[in-house]
This record gives sequence, structure tokens and C-alpha cells, in this order.
Amino acid sequence: MSNFAESDKIIHSYIEIKNSNKIQQKVITMKKRIITVIIAVLILGNMQCYAQNANIEMQLEGASKIKTTQNTYILTITLGDITQVTNNYVLGYETILEYDENIFKNVTVKGLNGWTCSYKDSTKILIGDTSAAKKNTPITQIIFTLKEAVEPTTTDITLKNILLTDDQNDFEYDKKITITIQEEDKTVNEQQANTQSNKTTTQTQAQNTDISTATKQLPKTGIELIILIGIVLFGSIIFISGKNYVGYLKDTNKQMKK
Repeated sequence: MSNFAESDKIIHSYIEIKNSNKIQQKVITMKKRIITVIIAVLILGNMQCYAQNANIEMQLEGASKIKTTQNTYILTITLGDITQVTNNYVLGYETILEYDENIFKNVTVKGLNGWTCSYKDSTKILIGDTSAAKKNTPITQIIFTLKEAVEPTTTDITLKNILLTDDQNDFEYDKKITITIQEEDKTVNEQQANTQSNKTTTQTQAQNTDISTATKQLPKTGIELIILIGIVLFGSIIFISGKNYVGYLKDTNKQMKK
């Protein structure tokens, strides 16, 4: 009977040890799960913080005033500061170009500093990308050709729904520039024309003065020399004739006295 009791105790002890091991395993498993959840939360938190801090600035640069006589107008898209995005990284953008087709008749685009770009006039969609993005760098040049006889006015050029991405973060913008088209200043043109006319007149007068001075300084040749010789000969003839006439008078007086 005592042996049976001892065996029962051993069995109960084994069961208790086994149950204790199961409990410990459950506790360990629970701890692993909790640690995994904490790590996941930390990773997600860091990713969210990175996404919130990441930023890329983009500017649209161009003259605010142009003349009606101009043939072209140039806009430049420039990247500004880049925050929490690796420099020399893959970037790409897509946007819709909006402008007044009564003022501008044609648009061409050109990639700058390692950027390639394309533009479809039918959809007005402008696309650019690079594998070596750098901050504070011009990336695209947009050349607008003006129509003939454009009237003075104010107009806007807009890059609408810009989507810029680095494969991890997306940035959205709307960029607009306002342009004032002015007539050529007629007063300035007239002043320039008068200045040019006065300059031409002064040059002509100076040339005439030079010619007159040069004429006075020329040696007497040709007709002037002949006239001079004629005057000398005529004077000589008169002098000789006068001398002979005086001699004739003297001889006549002498004969009358005799």
C-alpha cells in the first residue's frame, strides 16, 4: 500500500513538473510575442517619423515681366533643399502644365543637370526623372514661344498636381508664376533713335570738317597752278610794256627839244 502511495506521489510530481514546464513555455512564448510587437511598433514609429521629416523643396523660376516684342519666355524648375532623402538618389516627377494658348503657341522642354524630361502637347503632361538628384539644382527648362502681336496683359503659368517621388516618399505641389506682358517703352525708343540720329549728325559734321580742312591744306596743282603762272606772265608783260613805253616817251621828248 505504501508503494502505491509513493508511486502516486511520483506521478503527481511528474504531472506538476510537466504542467510547470508548459506554463513556463507559455510565458516565454508570450514574452517573445510581446517583444515582437514592441519591435514592430518601434519600427513603424521610426518609419512614420522618417516619412514626416522627409521633404524636398521645388521652385518655379522665371521673369515676372516681359515685352510684347519678345519671341520666347523661359521657365526653370529647380530643386531646393532635400531633407531626410539621400542625395544623389533616384527621383521622378509628373505634372500638368497649364498656360494661355492665346498668348503662347508652342512649348519645348529640356532636361538639366542629369535630368531627362518629356512633354506631350496633347495631354499637357510633363515628366522628368534622374538617378542622381542633388539639392539646389535646376532640373528642367521650359521654353514658351509667344504668338505674334500679343497685347499687353497679365497671365499665369501653372504646374498643377506635381507628384515628386523618391520611391519611398511622395510629395505633392502646385506651383504658379504670374507674368505681366508690357508694351515696349516708346519714349525710350525715341530717345535711343534721337541719340543715334545726333550721333550720326555729329559724325557727318566731323567728316565734312575734316574734308574742308584737308582741301585747304592741299598743294596748288592743275588749274590753280596754271592761273598762277598766267598772273605772273601777265604782270611781266605789263611791266615790260610799261618800261618800253616810258623809254619811248623819253626818246620823243629828246627829239622835240632838238
